[in-house]
Amino acid sequence: MPWYGYIALRHLFPKGKRFPFFTFMSISGVTLGVALLIVVISVFNGFGHEIRSRIAETYGDLRVERRGQIMYEYEDVMNVLRSDENVAQASPYAHGMVMLQSMNRPLFPAIQGIELDSEIDVVPIEEHLISGDLENFDDDSIFISSGVSQALGLHPGHEVEIYTPLLLQKLKQDQIILPRNVRIAGVFHTGWQSIDENTIISTLRTMQELYGLGEGVHGIKIRLKKAGDTNEEGIRLR
Repeated sequence: MPWYGYIALRHLFPKGKRFPFFTFMSISGVTLGVALLIVVISVFNGFGHEIRSRIAETYGDLRVERRGQIMYEYEDVMNVLRSDENVAQASPYAHGMVMLQSMNRPLFPAIQGIELDSEIDVVPIEEHLISGDLENFDDDSIFISSGVSQALGLHPGHEVEIYTPLLLQKLKQDQIILPRNVRIAGVFHTGWQSIDENTIISTLRTMQELYGLGEGVHGIKIRLKKAGDTNEEGIRLR
C-alpha cells in the first residue's frame, strides 16, 4: 500500500474508534457536495429545457437566414426544405422595429410579419391567444403581446398607427408617407418575457410594405418532425 493511502486510512479509521468524528465529517461533506451538484445541474437542465421549448414555440425549431440580407427566392428555398424527410413545415417571416401610437402615446415594439397559413403549422399561435381570433387577422390588423396591451391599454377592435424607418428615409427624399392605420385583431401571451413585453405580429404582406421589402423576407422558420439535436439538423440542412 502506498504511504499516502496508509496515512489516509489511519486518519479515517484510527485504532480504538468504531466511527470517528473526522470520518463522519469527511464522508458527509463529500455526500452533501455531490448531492448539491446533482440538484444544481438538474435545475439548470430544467431551465434550459424550458427556454428551448419557449424558443421553439415562438420561433420554430430552426431558422434560415442570409446574414442580414433579404431573401427574394425564399419560395424556392422553402420547397427544398419541405422536401426534406425531417421537415414538417417551413414558413417565411420578416422582422424589425416600429413605432406604435395610440391616443398620442408612443411605444417602440418589435414587429414580426408572418404568413398565417404556414405559420400556424410551425408556431402554435392560436394556443397563445388570450383574446381575439385568427379569423380576424388580415393585412389591416395586427396581434399584440400582453405587454403592449397593458402599456397602451389596447384590446381587440381598437385602432393604432404604425410608423416605420421607411418613413424617415422617404422624408430625406422629400417624400411623405402616411403612417399605417391598423386595428387590433387579438392579444397573445407566450410565457416568454422577452416576447410578451414588447412584440406585435402583422401579416407578411403588411410587413413587406412597411419596410419596403418588395417580395423579400428576412428568413424562414422550420418545424421539424423529430426535434432532436437542432445543431446537427441545421448543419445537415445547409
